[in-house]
Order: sequence, then C-alpha cells, then structure tokens
Amino acid sequence: MIVFEFTNYRKGFRKLFQQQKKLRGARWSLSKLGDKIGIQASYLTNVTKERAHFSSDQIFSICEQLELSNSETDFLNTLMQIERATHPRLKKQLAEQLTHIRNENLRPEKVIETQESPLSESDRSKYYLDPMTELLHMYLSLDHAPIEISAIAKTWQLPEKRIIDIISFLQGVGLITLAGSKWKVESIHQHLSRDSYLTQPHQMLKRMKAFEVIQKHPKENVYSYMGTMTASDDTRAEIQVRFLNFLKDCEPFIRASASKDIYHIQFDLFPWTVK
Repeated sequence: MIVFEFTNYRKGFRKLFQQQKKLRGARWSLSKLGDKIGIQASYLTNVTKERAHFSSDQIFSICEQLELSNSETDFLNTLMQIERATHPRLKKQLAEQLTHIRNENLRPEKVIETQESPLSESDRSKYYLDPMTELLHMYLSLDHAPIEISAIAKTWQLPEKRIIDIISFLQGVGLITLAGSKWKVESIHQHLSRDSYLTQPHQMLKRMKAFEVIQKHPKENVYSYMGTMTASDDTRAEIQVRFLNFLKDCEPFIRASASKDIYHIQFDLFPWTVK
C-alpha cells in the first residue's frame, strides 16, 4: 500500500489498520494498538469513522507502531493539519507542503526495491548513455546467453568490434566475468532518480533504441498502447499512483521469474499544455 496516495488521513489510517490485521492476524486489534500508545480503542474507532481527529503526537506514535517511514509520517500529519486548519493561507501553505512530499515520494525508485549502484560517476555515465551497454549487460544474465562474440553480435545485429568494446567495459567495472562456459553477471538494480542529470538523456536514447527494435519485430511480438485523454489533475495523480502500485505488485514475480528474455516497459503521463 502506498501511503502517499491517501487524500484523507483518517480513511488512510483505516486502510492501514485493515492491512495490518491481514498481516498480523488475531494478534492485531485496535485495542492492542491503543494499549501500546495510550489511546482508548473507542477513540481510535471514532477517528477511523471520521468522528474525531488525531493529534500530531498521536499520529507519530501510531506511525511508529505501524513502522512507517519519516516521510510517510510527515505526509499523514500534514494531511491531518490540512483537514483541521481553518485559516485559508495556512491551508494553502500546508497543501503546497503536501504536494511536495507526494511528488518526492511517488517515484518508481521509491516504490521498487533498489540498491546503490557500484559504478563510479564516470562509469555510470558511460553505462546509461549507451542503451546497448545496459541491454547487453542484462542479456548476458540470461540462462542461454552465449559466450562467443560472433553469436552475440549476430543476435543483436551489431559489429563484433562493438560487442567487444561493451563487454570489455562491463568486465572492467566488474559487472560481468567469464566463468568457464557461462557469464557471471552482477546486477545493478538501480533506477536513476528523476533528479539525475543522466535521466533525461538516458530515457531519450532508450526510447529511440526501443522504437528501432519495435520496427524489426512482427506485430504479434509487440504490445503497444498510446492514448490521449482529458481529465483533472487529481485523476492524473490517481493514474500515477495506480501505475506505481502496478510496479510494486509486479516486482516480486519478476524477481522470481526465470531469465528467458529481456522485455521493455514504458509509461508516460504528462499534460500536453505547458504552463
């Protein structure tokens, strides 16, 4: 569950309680939670039914018990303050804070499990600014990936010199080694932050490469969708959250899947008018 999708903190807490009930079973109840944080279960019930409010201290204590992050706690506390505020300028200021917290956290790298890239700054640039480097790195992790340069070059329809250069780089930075008749590949599991100077050129170059490959595939091998719609900004935000939930749901079975081929997924969501 992505906390940053909530628009009502009391309904959000109700969903979190229900989620924890499924995870913890009979050991979990509002009474037990109330005992831990010094709040009567009847008051917790009234809040989740939107008949009462939490204080900032109560939200902090509950978030500790729910093992939420500092950002999630700040988000829920700000939601509460907006609901309780009466001064228009204060509500506007809190809404701006809420938007900032939400935008900072509704990113794929915040939802999907990642780890620090082992690459240096210069090596990271070389890796992400050449789509074939990343693609070949992933390709060599496949169970059936050949070790012969000629076979790799034939599969990717590239000159052998190009394949040799990329493999030499990947070996040099420790991402691949040749162990007998099989490649040993170190994964990066790194998603570029939207704030990285590499993100925009990386995405542009990757899309150009993707379009090139799409043209070579028969139609039955490609599923592609593009749509234009009219909607409110709240609807746009909801679609973004649903996509992040989709990624989060997909991650476990992707990690558990056998490595048979490399697939590409792309999602764009933006307004056509630029303000």
